[in-house]
Amino acid sequence: NTTFNGITVVDTQSGNLPWTVSAAASNLSDGTGHPNGVISGENVGLTNLAPVFVPGNAIVTGDVVITNQPAPLPPVGPTDPGSAGLGGGPHVIATDSLQPDGTVGINGTVTLNAPTSTEAGIFTGTITFTIVG
Repeated sequence: NTTFNGITVVDTQSGNLPWTVSAAASNLSDGTGHPNGVISGENVGLTNLAPVFVPGNAIVTGDVVITNQPAPLPPVGPTDPGSAGLGGGPHVIATDSLQPDGTVGINGTVTLNAPTSTEAGIFTGTITFTIVG
């Protein structure tokens, strides 16, 4: 299941200060050390992002700006130096434009596009989410 349901921002700052949610993906590896045993973090995407507003909160439609971070097609190789998708991040995925206090969820779809040269195996990596505000 690629549906991502899991970021909840609870803003309790005084002064209605802005906040930003960013995401970054590490390279994925099968642990073999082979050149084709690595998938660039650039090939991890986060799309179809949508805010989920909590009834009764001050954060409402129009307050949160969402930025999709699609994985490249075709996928990039394991040593690509770029910053597509969530690789080479962090990449902004949400910002609070009007700064009210409150709670909002963020859902979306995680995608992984592996090059055809990638060897078969089980790959592990990390997506790190950071909230600054």
